[in-house]
Amino acid sequence: MHRRWLHGLLCLGLVLGCDGDVGAPPPLFEGIVVARDLATAGDLVLVANDVESALGAPSGAVPAETIHDLLVLSGDEDGLEQVGTFDAPQGEDRRFARRVAVDESAELAFLALGDETDSGAVAIVDLADPSSPQGRGTIEVGHAVTGLAAQGGLLATVGPGGLELFDVSDPDAPLPLGAFDPTDDAGLSDVTIEGNLAYVAGTTATPPILFLTPRMLIVDLGDPEAPVLLGEHRSTSGFQALGVAVEVRGARAYLLADLGIDVVDVSDPRFPYGVGGVAPQIRPVAGLFTDLEVIGTVALAATRAQGVSAIDLGFPPAPALLGVLPGTSAVGSRAASVAVGGRFAHVALDRAGIRSVLVDDDADRVATLVDVCPGDSDPEQADVDLDGVGDACDLCIEVWDPAQVDADADGYGNRCDADLDGSGFVDFDDYESLRASLSSADPVADLDGNGVVDLADLARMRRTFFAPPGPSARASASP
Repeated sequence: MHRRWLHGLLCLGLVLGCDGDVGAPPPLFEGIVVARDLATAGDLVLVANDVESALGAPSGAVPAETIHDLLVLSGDEDGLEQVGTFDAPQGEDRRFARRVAVDESAELAFLALGDETDSGAVAIVDLADPSSPQGRGTIEVGHAVTGLAAQGGLLATVGPGGLELFDVSDPDAPLPLGAFDPTDDAGLSDVTIEGNLAYVAGTTATPPILFLTPRMLIVDLGDPEAPVLLGEHRSTSGFQALGVAVEVRGARAYLLADLGIDVVDVSDPRFPYGVGGVAPQIRPVAGLFTDLEVIGTVALAATRAQGVSAIDLGFPPAPALLGVLPGTSAVGSRAASVAVGGRFAHVALDRAGIRSVLVDDDADRVATLVDVCPGDSDPEQADVDLDGVGDACDLCIEVWDPAQVDADADGYGNRCDADLDGSGFVDFDDYESLRASLSSADPVADLDGNGVVDLADLARMRRTFFAPPGPSARASASP
């Protein structure tokens, strides 16, 4: 059996510990009012904290330390701690945090604010000192901001006004650039930027019955003053649904609808096409998807009432449910947002708090349960011999060896280590040693791992005569 699937079965899809016991939920950070959205900046977790209900509550009903528009958290498996906070300007025009994004430098955060559809704004926050985030410029957009993304001094927002672009290279004086309006009866909910392209999640209303169809727009930002639509993908599910979020990993985009996930090939952005995904299902409203994060081939899909599901989309036509992240559901709260930072998936249980679950032991952006080298950073996931053990940790890189037996503990697996005396080459001394061990259970000379030294082991040795053992990722050096 493929090693990564064996590991997944033993761990029962993130819900059980690898010893078979039910894992206790990680600690919950409870110092929030309502967590609307999350973003990660290195080891930091940024929380868009909606304090609207707290400001109208009787004095003392809500702890004062939780009433901040932006929370900056940090931590590990032992739990999250508050590092710093930021508050938008107080007063009658107080806007409430709805979305948060961070640029690739992790130096600036962008906080979408707005309690009315005509009073939206984006606050630019300096994270140079995470313990004391400082407000820089503010962008007045005049409507709700439903999604935002930043890259290289460019900020993209989406909302009722379509896709709007801003120059934020000087965060104290942001400048409007261009805009793209789909012009049809559309709702836009999320945006991500990759290179010169913006990928926008949304919904289109198909007449004459206004049937709602999830879709993804791909917009060329080469000239940010005049963005141009390149391609469009529309879900073919046949269900009425809303486009919620979009993520892009390499040549694939992942469009989250409230009823399913489309995996879309975007290698040619002019002609995106679906290659599979999670088919929509008729389910209770409480089970609708709310947010998405993709780590390697695994989609972490947040839902309204059922926590965060881990779904392997490595083969999109046949998605595999790996399990539910522990502790990611709570009575009276939904999993509103999920974001991966370092080794952890951080989940906003909107009214309950923030929970961090270990999902990537080696922090290589490949989920542990499908990682061919779960303990070694290996984002490329190379596996030359297709034995389910990645080249970065394989004891026999070029020989199929799922068992990874190394009886003499020299860093070379038995299947590619006929150098029994450790001289650095397979020679007649090794040949004589193996012959002397024939019909025995000598673990070092049992090259094929069948429990006995026999003629098959002798034949394996002959094929490697006068050659060094390996190659192996674990040997300190080749002879």
